[in-house]
Amino acid sequence: MPNPEVFIKVICQKMDLEPKIYDTAIYLNQKAIEKNIINGQHAATIAASIVKLAASLYDVELPVKQICETSNVCQISLRSLYRQIYPQRFKLIEENNKLCNDINKIKKNNIQQ
Repeated sequence: MPNPEVFIKVICQKMDLEPKIYDTAIYLNQKAIEKNIINGQHAATIAASIVKLAASLYDVELPVKQICETSNVCQISLRSLYRQIYPQRFKLIEENNKLCNDINKIKKNNIQQ
């Protein structure tokens, strides 16, 4: 089975996303595999969902249609897996203090604006 990290790299490059989103997506993918959160899904679908999650953690809105066009993943598959992963996002980031701190800073800045 192909590695989602290959697809994550391609998606982030094609969408010209910030390096921190790419790094976060790689980290989230590794944690999702370790914690057995994603099973039996195609690598491209996993990658698309993980990239969407990583972007959302930094308050970057990536429309589903745009991700699907970039990754060649159908919208139903992406939405379905994203709905499965999103509720478990805190399990994926809890061990990464830097990521948690970055996300908390972003949330504080958004509240102050």
